[in-house]
Amino acid sequence: MIAGGLNQKLAAGDIGRAVSTLRQHLRGAFTVASTLAPAIVGTPQQGQPLTVDEGAWNGAPSGFTYVWSRCDVTGNACTPIEGASANSYVPGVADSGMTIRVAVTGANEVSTQQVTSPQSLPVP
Repeated sequence: MIAGGLNQKLAAGDIGRAVSTLRQHLRGAFTVASTLAPAIVGTPQQGQPLTVDEGAWNGAPSGFTYVWSRCDVTGNACTPIEGASANSYVPGVADSGMTIRVAVTGANEVSTQQVTSPQSLPVP
């Protein structure tokens, strides 16, 4: 049923407002937002792969990107690890005594959000 009854015509402004409202609702429904932070899965050890559990997301992300970082033992002073952009990372000698974090970015055509995991235990 057309607003105001069947005998009324829609004005161009009515259509514009309806489209604008619909866009706002769709943008809200598809805005990417993490609802559960990502987590590193595996035991940090040289030569043993770590993987990322992306966590949970609203907004239907169509894909994820990853940036693994090497951090001090408190999980601070992090530096991205060159070339570590897959959903898994194998710690090496340079990671000894350090903790690892991974930043996960969820994205779709509407928005993106980046969330960083808690740090791992130190790599022996």
